[in-house]
Amino acid sequence: MATRGDHLSMLRNAGYVDAIEIDVAFLDTARAWSQESARLGAVLAPLEPPGAFEERQAERKRMIAAIEDGLLLRTLYSARRR
Repeated sequence: MATRGDHLSMLRNAGYVDAIEIDVAFLDTARAWSQESARLGAVLAPLEPPGAFEERQAERKRMIAAIEDGLLLRTLYSARRR
């Protein structure tokens, strides 16, 4: 599995310069998504097949746990060609 530093090295090895890594605060986004979905659950749940809304919420909780455990992240890389 590639590590975060590997991505920057790959960009540099490919001839890019000024490569930077930006954490996109995915944990905040995932938490907000889960909380707002829960808040609107009475409206959203009927729009999906039975049980689908609850399963999506469970998936969001697993995603949040994975982010908190450092197993899942979203990173933006920016670089320019020489």
